[in-house]
Amino acid sequence: MSINTKFVFVLLMGLLLGCSDYLSAQSGGRSIYTFMNLPGSARTLALGGYQPSLADGDINLVYDNPAAGNEAVHNALSFNHSFYFDKVQFGYATYGYHLENSGISLGLGVRYIDYGTFNQTNELGHITGEFDASETAIGLTASKKVYDRLNIGIATRFIQASFETYSSSGMLFDLGALYEIPDQQIFISLVLKNMGFQLSKFWEEREPMPFDIRAGISKRLEHLPFRFSVTAHNLHRWDINYDDPSVTSASFIFGEEKEEDPRFSAIDNFFRHLIFSGEFYLGPREQFQLRLAYNHLLGREMSLPDTRVFSGISFGLGFRVNRFRVDYGFGRYHTGANANKFTLSTNISEFRRGVL
Repeated sequence: MSINTKFVFVLLMGLLLGCSDYLSAQSGGRSIYTFMNLPGSARTLALGGYQPSLADGDINLVYDNPAAGNEAVHNALSFNHSFYFDKVQFGYATYGYHLENSGISLGLGVRYIDYGTFNQTNELGHITGEFDASETAIGLTASKKVYDRLNIGIATRFIQASFETYSSSGMLFDLGALYEIPDQQIFISLVLKNMGFQLSKFWEEREPMPFDIRAGISKRLEHLPFRFSVTAHNLHRWDINYDDPSVTSASFIFGEEKEEDPRFSAIDNFFRHLIFSGEFYLGPREQFQLRLAYNHLLGREMSLPDTRVFSGISFGLGFRVNRFRVDYGFGRYHTGANANKFTLSTNISEFRRGVL
């Protein structure tokens, strides 16, 4: 094992041990900095929100799994912007650079969310002014191939959040592994997402981080230009059912309502951990893609009794225009509450080579 590989292993183990005190506190309850769980790119949104099991030169995939960085992301540049409900604006920009001598791929990313302007009122409801709310994150990722088929990666991010006169800052860390089986066109992944701690508090007590453990597998079919993926999330806790005593018990599995049954409840909870997605590659150089996904957790929690709203479904497309890549993603959350995201990507190296 080379010195660089040993260094990366020691760094990852040290980070994991250093964050172990915070992992035990993330088994449930509310958390802060939840905008870090929003899909960063239009492609990720269209594929259900998370896509940790793919590495094909898309620099945006490095956010979902820091191990997705490789030599293909060298000089890759991408800008993303989302139009959420109620005028919430969310964006993400990222750049990749590959160090050929060491074999380490780096990524720099900035994400922000602007919640807009709110009315400030007193205890009687009278408007006394206005205030703003926003959050920003700046991050650096590093990944390296440590074995023939295995990449590992690490990400560190500084968070700054401001709500009216309250503010907080924190540090978040990701650890990722990506295993590839080239002859079968399979990727298998494992990611520890959003480990960390607050540097400064909103109020008197420290609050939990949006920690998550995710795993995924994707496979491209041999005789069809199609890749399907299954992503599992919230693996650190089994029961992710939302317990609302005011709602009559009913189960929805892929949009169909059924009477609640204890055995069916366990099946429903199992599928809440899963995202199913697919991507078609079209054209002579596969320059056009169509994407579709279903996120059962969103579909279950955003559904309405006796009404089919198709929540949890997302789709999108991507195509190449000269040196640029354009992607669009749509996510169905609720009636009248949808997400639209646009991505514009390019590679600076292509301008230098004059590639069209």
